[in-house]
Amino acid sequence: MGKIKLIENVLVPSSMIAKLDIPLTEAAVDGTSYKALAVYRFPFTRPGQKNLNGRIYPHRLWDKVFREFKTRPTVSLMDHPEEGPGDPTRIWAVLRNPGYSSDRTVAYVDCYIIDNEHGRTINGLLAAGGEIGLSSSGVGDFEADGITVCPESYELERFFDAVLQPSYSVFGTLDDKISEAVMAEPAKDKEGEKIQEKSGGAGVKTLSLREKREFEASLKRIYEDVKNIKPVFERLNRAREALTFYEDTDVDSYKGDFEELVKETEKEFESTLAKGEQADDVKKESEETSQAIEEVQQENDALKEENKLLKKENEEYKKQLEESQKLQDESDGILASMAESMRRNIPYDKYEELRQYAIKATRLYSEMKSSRNILQLNLQEMQNSAKALEEAQMVQYQKDAAARARVEEIRQRNAEAKSLAEKQLQEAKEAEFMRNVRPEILEYYNDTIRRGVKVSEFRTQILSKRTLDEAQLLVLKLTRTEPSLKESVSSRDLSIPLPVNNCRQIMPNLEMPIPKGFI
Repeated sequence: MGKIKLIENVLVPSSMIAKLDIPLTEAAVDGTSYKALAVYRFPFTRPGQKNLNGRIYPHRLWDKVFREFKTRPTVSLMDHPEEGPGDPTRIWAVLRNPGYSSDRTVAYVDCYIIDNEHGRTINGLLAAGGEIGLSSSGVGDFEADGITVCPESYELERFFDAVLQPSYSVFGTLDDKISEAVMAEPAKDKEGEKIQEKSGGAGVKTLSLREKREFEASLKRIYEDVKNIKPVFERLNRAREALTFYEDTDVDSYKGDFEELVKETEKEFESTLAKGEQADDVKKESEETSQAIEEVQQENDALKEENKLLKKENEEYKKQLEESQKLQDESDGILASMAESMRRNIPYDKYEELRQYAIKATRLYSEMKSSRNILQLNLQEMQNSAKALEEAQMVQYQKDAAARARVEEIRQRNAEAKSLAEKQLQEAKEAEFMRNVRPEILEYYNDTIRRGVKVSEFRTQILSKRTLDEAQLLVLKLTRTEPSLKESVSSRDLSIPLPVNNCRQIMPNLEMPIPKGFI
């Protein structure tokens, strides 16, 4: 994607402008002297802050630019050129020595006014108490967020040009002067005394009627811009900053409006913080719930492993029980066979042999019976152990089922908490969005929906417009359909103007307003 033209202006309060009144005919930079009608130090940007065009120029962008232009000056033109790099005959100043303020919130550049027609015009305007608009110029691309200007692609053209009406109300005045050429002696009154500068008291500057009007007009423009800023924190900072404009002056116009705006914005900001704290609580509870689920899961895994061991041990006991039962059955068979053999094989006439045989058989039978009893006891113990294992396994199964039910319950509660948090955040965003919608645009949108025009899917785009005209033009663009050739040629009366609801009729002789400034 090709680079785009970026024209920017920044609102800077006079209290943040460095001033050093040292009369000079020549200004020295790194040991080299340069002649100029006068030297001013003008603010030209706010690094790292979103401007009224919705763009952010990060500090690392200006760090890169300052390194490139540390020893290389740029020029300043009378107004921005319509196309191309500009006309050298329109140069009125040389710009050098860019840098930050002490808190790095504002960037400055020194302006050396040259001795030509344009330079004398600007210097005379400032000396007469007037002001010039300042507007920066460069080309570059945006980063992935579509807001931040990419430092690697940005190329500065000029720190600023002189314009009549800057879109951000940034003006250079005589208070920005840091050096000047030797001026003529002050005028004298009829008694020959020098005319002294009027002052409204210690530290307070008394403005002339013309200066008051210009100051009030600037404050009005600033107030209209600041009150329409959507981000609450930025609006609060800009409103507080605007109150510093009244320092060292005897003008109170719009001061009360700015003070009321600060109070309202502080309340809105506190409300926003409270919503953020609620969201943080929900997030913390969600994290704790997730941790509890993990702990229960680990406990459940341990129970499963223990259950596997018990099951394996139970199977081994069952196998031993089966073998013992088989051995007992074999022992019973041997005893029965022995008794039957004794009755069949020994005749009565061989009593002594029978008696000895009976003694031996009885002893053997007693030993086998004793062994059988021992086997039977072992078998009983194994049966009892198997039963205990089955009971332990049943308890384990119950614990496992309870753990699964607990995990499911915690997951359900977590899902409900997350859903509630998302709903609250969405409601907060919707409320924040609707507070910034202009009433006339909302009324126009509702009227359009009631008339059956299908624009609901473009609701956000329409309600985000700054003026009613912009909203109406967007609706016309979204709902416009091309008439068929037959209808446009034969069936439409071209002498009758087309009706446009809630829009001004555009007549051939009506002069269209052209937006001022650069985008």
